[in-house]
Amino acid sequence: FFDNLQVPGTAMNQLLQGKPGRGLGDAARFAVNSTFGVLGVFDVATRSGLPQHEEDFGQTLAVWGFPQGPYFMIPIRGPSTVTHAGGMFVDAVTNPIRYIRNVRVRNVTYGLYFLDLRKRLLTSEVLISGDEYLFIRDAFLQRRDFLIRDGQFEDDPFMDFDDFEDF
Repeated sequence: FFDNLQVPGTAMNQLLQGKPGRGLGDAARFAVNSTFGVLGVFDVATRSGLPQHEEDFGQTLAVWGFPQGPYFMIPIRGPSTVTHAGGMFVDAVTNPIRYIRNVRVRNVTYGLYFLDLRKRLLTSEVLISGDEYLFIRDAFLQRRDFLIRDGQFEDDPFMDFDDFEDF
């Protein structure tokens, strides 16, 4: 359900990044899951061939050439960079929860959203080893870079697999 609420913002950011095909696909994903998936409780779109993407305005700013800036930790919210944190304000405007008029219902919905987010992160905590701060920082920055580049990386000069043919 909460993933489905993020899709309108994802579609908008896809369009702003110059990816109209993905943006329209994400808009279709939202329509399919909101109707046939009972407001996104069921993910019908993935089975229909509409994959889930993750885009935010911080990524859009990075695609436009804004540097990520320094890494820092936002209390309760978690790791971020300056560009990512700045983009959160625009992302908040595209989140449908913000437009729930009843304050109590809106606050309970936000509470459930953050509870769901925390539950998802609990399974990742077992992977942390060594210095917790450095591990989280490096994992976050690598993931941001992966998301900004849509999974495409430049060649790594230190990873020459031809040297390992004898093994």
